[in-house]
Amino acid sequence: MTYSTWMSVSMTLCVGAMMVGCGSSTSASSDPNAADSTEAVASTAQASRMEHMLFAPISVADPAMAASSVATAQWWPAGCATREKDKSNPDVVHIHLNDCTGPFGLRHHTGDITVTFSKNADGTLHAQASSANMTVNGNPSTFSRDSDISIAGASRTVKTTGAWTRVNAKGETVSHTTDTTTIVDTSAKCRTTSGTAQTNVGKREVDSTITDYKVCRAADGSDECPTGEITHTRTNSGETITISFDGSADATETGAKSGTEQLPLVCTPAN
Repeated sequence: MTYSTWMSVSMTLCVGAMMVGCGSSTSASSDPNAADSTEAVASTAQASRMEHMLFAPISVADPAMAASSVATAQWWPAGCATREKDKSNPDVVHIHLNDCTGPFGLRHHTGDITVTFSKNADGTLHAQASSANMTVNGNPSTFSRDSDISIAGASRTVKTTGAWTRVNAKGETVSHTTDTTTIVDTSAKCRTTSGTAQTNVGKREVDSTITDYKVCRAADGSDECPTGEITHTRTNSGETITISFDGSADATETGAKSGTEQLPLVCTPAN
């Protein structure tokens, strides 16, 4: 997904994530291998944001109440999503997105997400989310997640395996699978993700290690610049690229071929 930010307020101004300008289809790095790493970072941002939108409103480990909470969640921009409880199953909520915005230039995100909640044997909450008829920037996309959610005060611990696919601007199919733990702090409006991911761009594969990738929401609901680190390894060459974020409008990319570069981010610096 070589697309730039997650929150887009216009064709020329984006706030919320990383890597060059809105809707860009090339990496900011001089290393051609970095383009696939950008796809991997973008996929991670997308998965993280979806988890926040789906699970941050939940306050109790009760399936029916969790579905009701998600049905009241506010997507961005206001009015782009409609939500309703399933008419026959109170543990299910249906979400319809109509031109919502998302990370890395996802300015046109349309389709349906169904979330089904259940109770695990240990008392935690389980959520299964899947998409239907979804497009991103007019291209086909799919989204699915299986998550176990623990609730402690303002904190939500979300352990997830999931998948995300889309067709990028070059016509390549990008598929992304994750095994992550995300801590959602509903008081601070922040989410922190660690874990592993695999991203395939066409026939190329990038394996990622995500370490304390943290994003907080600004007062207007957009995402601030991230902190943390994501390391990518290309399986065909063994080459490793590390992208470090410090909450500022620049990230640091370190690679064997490209050396160290500063990458300008299109986002609101963290406070």
